[in-house]
Amino acid sequence: MYILQISYLITLLNFLLNIIICKKYVNFINIFFKKEYIKLKKSYFFRKIKKHEEKKNWCRIFKTNIKNNV
Repeated sequence: MYILQISYLITLLNFLLNIIICKKYVNFINIFFKKEYIKLKKSYFFRKIKKHEEKKNWCRIFKTNIKNNV
């Protein structure tokens, strides 16, 4: 009887530990990859915006130069 209870307890503890460890590990992985993905996405998005802004600025400068020269 005691052996069954002990084995049951051990399996239960093992199961709970696995869940806790796995959850922490999975959370860590999710957080890490989400952060990296968000960084990548942001950097890509901001690069696009920057390029667009540079184009707009360049066009503006070009137009003002033409106006000033004419």
